[in-house]
Amino acid sequence: MLRGLEEMQLMKDSNLSAANAFIVQTLPEIRSKLLAGKNWPEICKNTLERQFASGSESAKKDLDTLMKLYTDDVYEDFMEDPKCAECGQLAVSRCSACKNAWYCSRDCQLRQWKAHKPICELFKREQWRKEAQQDNVTNSMAEAAEKKTKKKPLIQEL
Repeated sequence: MLRGLEEMQLMKDSNLSAANAFIVQTLPEIRSKLLAGKNWPEICKNTLERQFASGSESAKKDLDTLMKLYTDDVYEDFMEDPKCAECGQLAVSRCSACKNAWYCSRDCQLRQWKAHKPICELFKREQWRKEAQQDNVTNSMAEAAEKKTKKKPLIQEL
């Protein structure tokens, strides 16, 4: 009880909030309880044996699972079916130029074209810019590799 009163007096004297003081006091206490009386090398060894299998089949299975997690195939399961940009019905095809607008029929695509054209051109320009940038990166990487592979003559002419 006395310790609590001292802490309250400390908080009144300084500009600390009650929540901050509680956290500052509690974290070292939690840490010491976690570390006390534990055989950490043994815990690490057991975790390594249980969680990380040494077999190649198990490792391959784990990597396949991770690969499936980080591919875009997973996202298709969460996406809704595409809707027509013109009428809102279920779409079956999309704009061949920008690949962003979906349509249920050619008629809807033609009716929507005036509104879609400026957006489509923006997407096409952005795609061209990305492709040009990628080509520049690829070319500069090829040039750098070519410079590294060129051998200097052993005897240089003066």
